[in-house]
Amino acid sequence: MLTNVCQRVSDQSTCSLTNSYIPLQWRLSTITPIPKIARPLTEADFRPISITSILSRILEKMVVRRYFYPFITQPSSNRIFMDQFAFRPSGSTSAALISITHELQSMLNSEPYVRVICLDFSKAFDTVRHKHLADQLAALPIPDFLYNWILALLLERQHCTKYGGEISPLCTINASIVQGSGLGPSNFIVAISNLKPKHSGNRLPKYADDSYLLIPASCIDSTLSELDNISTWASISNLKLNHTKSKEMIVRRPRSKFTALPPPLPGIERVHEITILGVTLSDRVGFEKHIDRICCKARQSMFALRVLVAHGLRGQRLFDVVRATTVARLLYASPVWWGFASARGRNHLNVLLRKLIRSGFLPADFPSFSELCSRAE
Repeated sequence: MLTNVCQRVSDQSTCSLTNSYIPLQWRLSTITPIPKIARPLTEADFRPISITSILSRILEKMVVRRYFYPFITQPSSNRIFMDQFAFRPSGSTSAALISITHELQSMLNSEPYVRVICLDFSKAFDTVRHKHLADQLAALPIPDFLYNWILALLLERQHCTKYGGEISPLCTINASIVQGSGLGPSNFIVAISNLKPKHSGNRLPKYADDSYLLIPASCIDSTLSELDNISTWASISNLKLNHTKSKEMIVRRPRSKFTALPPPLPGIERVHEITILGVTLSDRVGFEKHIDRICCKARQSMFALRVLVAHGLRGQRLFDVVRATTVARLLYASPVWWGFASARGRNHLNVLLRKLIRSGFLPADFPSFSELCSRAE
């Protein structure tokens, strides 16, 4: 009986794809707001995640693996996605951070400074214009029936919001790539794929909608034209560049002499350190603040570990919990910052690891932090 059910589901999925037919239930979704911060106060502090049909999500993920991943991963066809590190098999936050750090180092080899602008788009996933997405999909090497099926999946969608035990009435939407759906992530990186720097000397690496504009000193006069170009692109895509949340930082070599810096950009705050994808980078290409922060969080986690021990968690199970939480937090993106860590920072991490071992939270033969970073790299 199970085999027959699976066969019917497979036949219906094939029929849906080839005929670009989307059942009504597949175009309904329930939005569950997920807090972005510990104590949300406004709507902007929530991330709207759409709960969609299970059958629809399964078919969408199959479509992504069969039709999208091949041209995203092939060097001959993925040039427009080379600066995007999210929602692709070979992409990760660590890969994005390594790319950004490498570009900074390469520029600083011949430039006195580099201007880094962290761009923030308001509600990027929820406001993408379907026409813009359709134009980008039309340029991809996908079959016509799949192009029609994706657009049919987005046509006349309805959603409601569930929060605090209450459910709102259904409302029709005519934008968004449906954050939380199987195709949503791939659709978004397709929609943002044509966001490129205007000047050939600048770089614009992206992780989903987190975009970082790198402008060397020799191209500093192109800053305003780059921002105008991004604003124009955002308007066409129905996105809005949030200047109040965007930051800029002037990065220099660690021991460089004083250099006259460009004036701050109007409406964009200039800072001396920026947290990029969870890793804090200083304006001297340093990660000491990041190391201090993760060590502080690791020390704070020891109280929770002691509570677990007091409730009877011991041995290998305790070790597994510590590896999956405290150690994983310490090692996050270590291939990016470990090579920049000072002797003080490395010693701080090794001391913390030895303390975890002495407290019985890790086995006595647990590797040193240097060995863990080597394995991660």
